[in-house]
Parts: sequence; structure tokens; C-alpha cells
Amino acid sequence: MNDSHLILTTIHRLRAAAIAPFFLSLRRTGFRGDLVVFSSSIDRESVSQLKRWGARVVPFCFCGRHVANPLAGPWWIWKRVFASGISNSAKERLGHVVFHLFYRRHLLYLDFLRLHGDRYTRFFMTDCRDVFFQADPFAWSQSPGLHVFLEEESNKIGRCPHHIRWISRLFGRETLESLQNETVSCVGTIFADRSGLRDYLQQMISLTMRAKSLREADGDQGLHNFLVRKMPLRGTTV
Repeated sequence: MNDSHLILTTIHRLRAAAIAPFFLSLRRTGFRGDLVVFSSSIDRESVSQLKRWGARVVPFCFCGRHVANPLAGPWWIWKRVFASGISNSAKERLGHVVFHLFYRRHLLYLDFLRLHGDRYTRFFMTDCRDVFFQADPFAWSQSPGLHVFLEEESNKIGRCPHHIRWISRLFGRETLESLQNETVSCVGTIFADRSGLRDYLQQMISLTMRAKSLREADGDQGLHNFLVRKMPLRGTTV
């Protein structure tokens, strides 16, 4: 079995200098796996620099200036289409067009996994602007399945204005109240094996398509916390 490791991250409208700590600290750990960067609206020199740092750069087009997609505006229309009988592939193609960036990255990763996932056995999905490596991220004993991580114990969903906003918009106040005493889990650092990653991405995409509102462009962590607490996948380690 191929024991290759893969890191997946996404950048949009950033110069290489803004995310240099991510790449330089990773190189210093001795990491020998693959690093794939999905990039949108990145200047040519930054793309060249990412490649010099060892990344495989996969370009994609995102129409929003920041993380918000203006095409997500009439969400009530798209939600009805997603709930219709059209094929999953058609729904995913529509998702690529209307999802905000933080939600769309799950579609990008799932597409890549379908094409190249059999080359790898362990995966790390991560943010890059605020991530710094102190050791090879795969240098720990990892059981099969999905691995998600909690923030500090005092950071409860019901005390965080961001999570209050995200979850109430996505799922309603009743769901927020049922999750208010749970410790926040971070969507920005997730480990998985191949099947665990596939199941996680499919569920995150499905939850996005069924969201009450997609007004919150940065709310995928609300989806993630709902999934971890309300619909935990088999083999999930918190």
C-alpha cells in the first residue's frame, strides 16, 4: 500500500509573502509528502514562489472579491434546485458556481480526491494564513477515520458571537440552543484517511446544499460543528 501523505489548502487573492510562514515552516519539518494548493486570483510571481516552495498549484476561478460569492444571493432558488431530482453531479456543478469560497473548497477537495485520492493514505486539510508547523504534521500515530480538534475548553459555541451567527443562520435558533454548551471544533485543521475524508467532504457539501440560509459567507465552521456533534461519521475521533 502506498503510504503517501497529502496536505490540502486553498488561497484566494493572497501574495506569497502573506503565507510564507506556512510553507517555510513546513519545509523545515522534513515533510516529504505532497502539498496541493488550490489558488484563485493569485499573481504569477506568487504562483511561481509557491511552486519553488514545493507546492502543486491547482488554479480555479472564484468570482467573489473576498470569500463571499455574489451569486449565492438568491439562496432560496438554489436551495430548491439542490432539493430537486437532478443528479448529484449537476448539483455539484451548481455548487461550484454559487457556493461561497469557504464552502466551495470542500467541492474542490472532493473533485481532487476522486481523481488522485488512491495515491494517498493520509490527508490533512488545513488553513494556511494562520497555520505554522513545529513538526511533520503526520508524525503521530493516527487511527483510521476522521480526526477533528477542539479549541480551548472555555470556548463554547453559545458564547462565541461568530458561531451564534453561523449556526442560527444555517440551521435555526433551536439547533443553536442544542449546541450552545459544546466546545468549538476547528474546521481549519482536519486529518483523515481516504474513506474518512470522502465521507466528511460529501456530508459537508450535502449540509451546505440544505442550509436554511447561506448569508454567512464564512460559516463553514458552523456546518463542521453541526456535523461533528449532530451527525458524527463512523470512526470520528475528537
